[in-house]
Amino acid sequence: MQDLFGNQVPVEQGSLEVSKTQLEQIKKLFLAGKKLTVQSVLKLVHTQELRTYVPILRRDHGMQIESQWVYHNSKKFKVYFLKTA
Repeated sequence: MQDLFGNQVPVEQGSLEVSKTQLEQIKKLFLAGKKLTVQSVLKLVHTQELRTYVPILRRDHGMQIESQWVYHNSKKFKVYFLKTA
């Protein structure tokens, strides 16, 4: 979202502010076929809020994002990816 002067303005999602720029960066990564985790998005987009952006992309952008639990080095985390046909 932009203000009257064309500056990026964060969009509120509940009590959390959502950056339109970060949302678009995450959307582009999904469209490029990337599988994303909270840690990968932290490195690439500099946000830990992937779990906030995924429902927005599903609801407002019609993206069919799926998730799968992964176990690696005794750790459990989710990997998010676009559903393929």
